[in-house]
Amino acid sequence: MDLIANAIASGGWTHLFDTPLPIKESTALFAASVNAVSEDTLIGALVGDSLISNQSIQGLRHYQIHGVSDQLLVANTWTNCVVVWDQIPPQGRYAIVGMRAGVYGAAALNSTLVRLVIPGAQNIRPGVPAAYMGADHEEYQIQPYEPWSKWPLMPQVSFMDTQMPNIECLSPGANTDENVELQLVRIGDT
Repeated sequence: MDLIANAIASGGWTHLFDTPLPIKESTALFAASVNAVSEDTLIGALVGDSLISNQSIQGLRHYQIHGVSDQLLVANTWTNCVVVWDQIPPQGRYAIVGMRAGVYGAAALNSTLVRLVIPGAQNIRPGVPAAYMGADHEEYQIQPYEPWSKWPLMPQVSFMDTQMPNIECLSPGANTDENVELQLVRIGDT
């Protein structure tokens, strides 16, 4: 991703919504990149079994929570980041139906992928490409097209108000500040 594609993650995004690729259980995905010796490449794939529909969450009350982390990322490995949330939603179980993420690194501009770590959901790690923030925990840069930010209702992508999720980040560089914004709907008491 070049500087512009990194600042606006959708600039480096290619979608195949109109002509999806059929992927079977035995399918392997390969990616190729040609860069100079000093350049890094970060490639992420978003895979699903159908187009995203928000009909399942229409009429439900939405909550939005915002969290920050100040974890120094280890380059080229998934780094655990503890998130401090701006609020805890009222008592209940909440499904995550949308996510945005942003990162900032004072020393360099690096592409970053962010995924959720949901207590009790060991094998579920939904995530998004991160936008570049203009400063430490400041606003996200303009995102004109974010096909990944709205999710359908997936009951397994949920948590109790007493077990808030954290994140993991993957970046070729040592970003230091991470933001995450979640869209939630309440799906039950337990």
